Amino acid sequence: MESTGLSVVRGLLVQDDSPILSFAAQELAGFWYRSCGANIPVREGSQDRLEPGWCWAGPPAGNEESISHDGFRVRSKELPSGTAWEIAGTADLGAKQGLWQLLREAELEPGKVSLPKRIILEKSPFFRERYAMLSTPLLWNQFLTPKEDRFAYQTWTRQARRNYVTMVDMLGFNAVQVSDEVGERYACRFKKPREHWFRELCELLKHAEKLGLHRILFMWGASIGLPAPAGAPNVFSSRGFNPSDPEDAPLWEDHLHYLSGYAPYIDELLTHWGDPGGFEGATIEDAQRIHMRIWEEFKKKNPSLRSIFSLWMLHHPHYGRWSGYKGPKTIIKGGILPTDVSLAMHARINVKEARLIKRSGRRCGPWVWYMADNEIFPGLHVHTGWLE
Repeated sequence: MESTGLSVVRGLLVQDDSPILSFAAQELAGFWYRSCGANIPVREGSQDRLEPGWCWAGPPAGNEESISHDGFRVRSKELPSGTAWEIAGTADLGAKQGLWQLLREAELEPGKVSLPKRIILEKSPFFRERYAMLSTPLLWNQFLTPKEDRFAYQTWTRQARRNYVTMVDMLGFNAVQVSDEVGERYACRFKKPREHWFRELCELLKHAEKLGLHRILFMWGASIGLPAPAGAPNVFSSRGFNPSDPEDAPLWEDHLHYLSGYAPYIDELLTHWGDPGGFEGATIEDAQRIHMRIWEEFKKKNPSLRSIFSLWMLHHPHYGRWSGYKGPKTIIKGGILPTDVSLAMHARINVKEARLIKRSGRRCGPWVWYMADNEIFPGLHVHTGWLE
């Protein structure tokens, strides 16, 4: 028996030749199976093969100008022998978000997933690009104990990390930002070689690619984490390295070469300059030139890679430490960074700054803090058990 106003989902049908939609539908079916034991099949096919109880996802039949590039429309469809559902998005990413919308609309019972017999809704996101930073580089927080290492995704199983990325996608983000400042020079708790986390993170980035997510690598521009002195509250400390200094250059170049190995697995590189800041005597011009040096190294392995220069904390006298910075205009009029280098604004949207940056021909947006993250764990309770 079907509940009043609800109809049981029999299967998911996605448009032919759409690997992203097919993979997302498999992820959705897997989530439903783990949640209530419902076994929902997934098939590929055109919209005209829609059957009662099935939900189809793919491109709209006509021009859908009201839907943005990853917006979607979900509506029920009455067939002669029952209810079906159609999800239309102007791109695969939009139709995928429509699939995730079913999580909000569905009612779960043991072995069964049901959707309303009547659905008509349309959604388009306000922000075109919505990044989620997955975690801090390392467990540096002095408030964490070894028992709390489980709150850092570096310690999770591979499947749990994949589920985490899928969850972020389901929440409406369309890009993930990762970092790898975990190296063999750190006095960290993981006790694994540097290359181990490199392989794990590359696997996670491949999973994100299957979902159609934009992938960004976060890199401290001129800072490298080092083992902390004995008795220090944190497991590592950091300082600014001057790539032009004969003593600093070998270590910094080695670190850059290692991180550039991620270039084939990412779409964009973000360099971070404030907190930690620069080296002694460093200027904002130095930061921009180092950014270009980093970007050039990465582009050797991925010529189409884009880059972002972060303005985070550059205005702060303690955390910035790049003399000469007077706001975004310093970068725009500096003549060092080309206009295809985007600017990440500090913490929130400053409309005046955003308009200034956009008029210069650059992309821009706010860069903010973390989600489920060990550094802010003392003030945030996070439930991650279902990810296993």
